[in-house]
Amino acid sequence: MKSPCNLRFCLRSLLYGLSLAVANLALLTLNINAQYVETKPLVADTAEPTLIEGADGVEMDALTEEEYQQRVAPLLQMPNFVGIKQKPYNLSPHARFGFNLRIEAGPRILSWILDGDGKKGYLLYADLNANGDLSDDAPLRFERKDGQHSVLFNKTARDEKGQQSYLVMLKLAVIQSILPGAALPKLALRSYHWTMRRGVIQVGQQALNFGLLGGIGVYNTVVFDLNNDGRLDWDIHGSKETYRASEKEERHVNLGETSYAIEIDRYGRSLTLKLLAARLPARVFLSANDPAPDFSFTDLGGKSHRLSDYRGKVVLLDFWFIGCGPCQAAIPELVEFYKQYHSKGLEIIGINSADTKEALQKFLAEKRMNWPQTIDGNSDGPIQKLYQFYAAPTYFLIDKDGKIRVRKSGEGMNFRAGVEKLLEKAQK
Repeated sequence: MKSPCNLRFCLRSLLYGLSLAVANLALLTLNINAQYVETKPLVADTAEPTLIEGADGVEMDALTEEEYQQRVAPLLQMPNFVGIKQKPYNLSPHARFGFNLRIEAGPRILSWILDGDGKKGYLLYADLNANGDLSDDAPLRFERKDGQHSVLFNKTARDEKGQQSYLVMLKLAVIQSILPGAALPKLALRSYHWTMRRGVIQVGQQALNFGLLGGIGVYNTVVFDLNNDGRLDWDIHGSKETYRASEKEERHVNLGETSYAIEIDRYGRSLTLKLLAARLPARVFLSANDPAPDFSFTDLGGKSHRLSDYRGKVVLLDFWFIGCGPCQAAIPELVEFYKQYHSKGLEIIGINSADTKEALQKFLAEKRMNWPQTIDGNSDGPIQKLYQFYAAPTYFLIDKDGKIRVRKSGEGMNFRAGVEKLLEKAQK
């Protein structure tokens, strides 16, 4: 039988052991809570949207009533197309008709009537309530500013189920457009619908500036100030700071040594970053001063080429297709300066994304586009993936050493200035 002293000692030891267990359990609980705090999603709200007026817009032809009826005839059976059933009563002979107006995230395509002229000004009758009756919609009056007639338009829309409301911002401008195959400019309406909602998200000790890019009230792209220069270097066609949630390889961002999954609220109200268990490879985006990745292609005559075969020349990669209006608008200038500079070291490589060989050969002959062309699948070919092609037209201007000097998407490529400068350097 053990002595009372030994019993007290045992009890004291037991209590001490229990105290250590409780303390360890408390520390474990604290560690678990700390780990949860560190790994919970990072969320940041955004400010109200602002319109990006310099971004690419949607061009809509202004047609005579007869032309409109002919154009929309194949669309009348589409459930999302809303044609004109009733016109306003006081239209002038200048009235022009159009369609393809989008004022909400849903699929409905609305019609419109533009009335007036450059001297007296313009009114727009848009079918805002989508009932086909343009006589019950109050007209929008355009203002003349800096030589352009335009109107800003805001609308609170609701989602398909009517549960959430969101803001749509548009700028509509009257323009003169040279359509593919036409010699003279024609009246058209351009809709600028890109908006940005800015915010700041706290990532560890860093307050990271960002902006969400959206169109017609819906957001699926984020721009991060990754180099901390105080600017968001965005481009709707892609940039090193621009990430599209619609592209698989751009759904995560690496911040320091950590990878985060990107989640964007559909209506741009917030950004969420979720910590990933393992660091993923950094996203590679081709831009000016990057080496141009080499690739092989087969031209329409069946001859094989590699981009590296043209080392020593100035090369323009032209990602395009026949049905692209801005692509066609650029063709006359491309033909002219190819004729002028090809013998001096310029080469163009056309990378087509949508047309058949027969249709492309016929079109090239008609337009006298005498440079190599290849068909690279239907917008998902290996060259398009390699060069991160998102929208036509996209151009890459490559110098004699195989380095990208210009990456440009959309309209407004100054071919001549860039080519002349690079050719001059190549000849030294």
